[in-house]
Amino acid sequence: MALTELALKNLKPKDKRYLVRDYQGLYIEVNPTGRKYWKVRYMADGQAKKVTLGEYPYISLKEARRRRDDVRGMAVTGQEPQKPPKTFRDAASEWYETHIKSVCSQTHAVTVISRLERFLYPKLGDKVLKEISAADVLDILKALQNSGIVETAHRVKQIAGQVFRYAAAIGEGERDITADLRGALKPNTHKHHGAAKTSQEAKAVILSIDAYNGGAVVKNA
Repeated sequence: MALTELALKNLKPKDKRYLVRDYQGLYIEVNPTGRKYWKVRYMADGQAKKVTLGEYPYISLKEARRRRDDVRGMAVTGQEPQKPPKTFRDAASEWYETHIKSVCSQTHAVTVISRLERFLYPKLGDKVLKEISAADVLDILKALQNSGIVETAHRVKQIAGQVFRYAAAIGEGERDITADLRGALKPNTHKHHGAAKTSQEAKAVILSIDAYNGGAVVKNA
């Protein structure tokens, strides 16, 4: 039975990877992490082959079917279907899963994914890696700097740089374009906060922590 957008949204991760078929070779693969990838099977030279078309929901059902038709058309004419070029979101998601989420503390991982989703994905997420310029990244960083959060601008630049280096390592990018932005931001100056030196000051700090109504991760830190 053909897939629908509602059915796709309701697909939940399981302990093991599984797939759900659409039709004409198209199916979606659901990973234990919850990420969902479009793939298509086709025949070429008498052999069954498959190619990844992209990640849902960034690649919609309609777009996945269009890409499936392109793949099948190329296979019929004897051409070898090519993988779609990776977007910034594709590379960043892979980098995050392998280099941050699986090896870093939960607090750090939450901070990194938050900065990706809040600052980098809105402007760069759907752009093909090789089409992103240093000026595109600088626009994001300048907006943060102009908002008065210079340290965050520097942190976001570091994250972007690590993603571009990862992309170059897997052959999806040429180099870390953030290297061209050296000196483009104001220096990051740290403000040192005084430590509690008396029992009364320590008591005030503890009471402030108890009264904090924010997230559990921040409160525990």
